[in-house]
Amino acid sequence: MCCARGRPIIVEWERDARHSAGLSLVRCKSFQNTKRGEICRIPGCPVAPSGGSGGQAIVRMPYVQPDTFRLFIQYVYTGKLLLQDYGVFEMMILAADLGLEDLRAACEDHVTSTLSVESACTLLAAAMEIQERPGGKCVSSWLERCIAYIGEHAAACVTTNAFLNLPKDALVKLISSDFLCLEEEEVWRCALAWAKQRAGVAQPTAHWTEEERARVCAHLAPLMQHIRLLLIDSAVFAEEVEPTGAVPMELSLERYRRAALQPAPRPDPDRRLQPRSRPPYTRCSSRRQTK
Repeated sequence: MCCARGRPIIVEWERDARHSAGLSLVRCKSFQNTKRGEICRIPGCPVAPSGGSGGQAIVRMPYVQPDTFRLFIQYVYTGKLLLQDYGVFEMMILAADLGLEDLRAACEDHVTSTLSVESACTLLAAAMEIQERPGGKCVSSWLERCIAYIGEHAAACVTTNAFLNLPKDALVKLISSDFLCLEEEEVWRCALAWAKQRAGVAQPTAHWTEEERARVCAHLAPLMQHIRLLLIDSAVFAEEVEPTGAVPMELSLERYRRAALQPAPRPDPDRRLQPRSRPPYTRCSSRRQTK
């Protein structure tokens, strides 16, 4: 195995156990376009001599999952590519880091062609996880595309198992969007369904034990500031929201105060009172036209 300059390379990645793989890097621009004395230019991946014979160098890639790297190796040697939604952005970054433009383009084509109601939340979670890694900023536009797609097709997307399995940070990113095409009552209901899934609670609110209530409320707590509770219909708030015990007392009091007193107009309106907007050039079938 050798790169374009003929120097042996060992690419190594780490998770629970240590793995290493030799890699033919003739196609990888990150190893070709280097200055004299350099091995490669990959963000967040240190290079060190292996200490063995043969002048080998080790490139450590601690942020790459072993399964993703195995698929990468397969592509380099055979041209065969197997992409999964949960790993496509990691492969996209790996391709960009190593300079395989055809592989990067194939990953982008995969996301474009497979983005759907069933896959959107899985792709969102994958993009959220990857963007914090070295080189992850290149998926930012895809992250926004996933959010826009879910926003436009929110009524269908929130019924999927992938939505219920979203990581907390991905759900916060989603429900804090101004372009989530749901009435605020539905935003509350899907957030509650997610929290119940996380807490392992299947019973309706009226049948919760105190321990179950505490678990559900613990998962709801980081979401509450992103749900526009002041926009929720009063009957729904009294029957569905307050009984959970998740609403801070000061917010409940503010609702009653606003109901009793007509607030004065503000030059800078409270965002909590602003209905969510439709994404540009989309039609939100889930939004009711009349109240």
